[in-house]
Amino acid sequence: MLVSFFLFIQRFIPGLRKNAFGFFLKPVYFLHNIWIGLFLGVFNRNQLKDIDDKAYRKRNKYLSYNYNKVYHLWEKNAVEKYFKGNGSVLIIAVGAGREAYSLYKSGYKVFPYESNEKLREFGNEFFTHEQIPLLIEGVERNSMPDTDKTFDGIIIGWGAYTHVRGRDVRIKLLKDAGKLLNKDGVILISFWSWRFYNERFKQLNLHRIEKIGNWSARLFRNEPVEFGDVLTPEFTRFFKDEEIEAELKEAGFELLQFDDVQYGNAVARKMN
Repeated sequence: MLVSFFLFIQRFIPGLRKNAFGFFLKPVYFLHNIWIGLFLGVFNRNQLKDIDDKAYRKRNKYLSYNYNKVYHLWEKNAVEKYFKGNGSVLIIAVGAGREAYSLYKSGYKVFPYESNEKLREFGNEFFTHEQIPLLIEGVERNSMPDTDKTFDGIIIGWGAYTHVRGRDVRIKLLKDAGKLLNKDGVILISFWSWRFYNERFKQLNLHRIEKIGNWSARLFRNEPVEFGDVLTPEFTRFFKDEEIEAELKEAGFELLQFDDVQYGNAVARKMN
């Protein structure tokens, strides 16, 4: 009920991204920051999962054959530079199979997983239509699959790292990924960077959101809100480059590349 109410009201709030009428919308943005902070502290993990599921079910661009054939330049460059040619690649949060399609076409052995049932079903229809022998399997949100296989590379699907709430949860996810990597295996993560925030989302007052969020989190005995956390309407986080490097290092990875020119992404090698 609370999730439905939040999503209903969210539909009538002006877009979060910077626009030409931003000056006149300052009072609206002020209230929106309070709104975001309040619900960040109220929603538990199950409610955030429900919001994420509902939000992505309505984004029809992901349910398109043409979209799932797109291979972003930053992804292509990172894979070609750091991933072992023709190696095995595990992809979680693969959506409807976009990365899996391009990597398979490039000669990699691909193992795709996705938690959202609708995206998973469409992706498997897409692979059947394209006569590609891949199957997107289910996996718990923010988790690595239970498998005995190990891999040369792991990709946490486009932007998915930015939807993982809590530093401790992200580090556990990375550590679990490390257990599935072969020696000198690499991981590619992508996220909303600080540059992205400065370019498009400066109307979000992250300090105010954090303050209101932690007030409501204490009131509802929920987990703390971290600086950089927002709702758009699903849980999203903006990362500074030093935060990404620190989380990877704590999880046992050596940062090889940080790039936020086209889209925030990082490649790291498992330390042995």
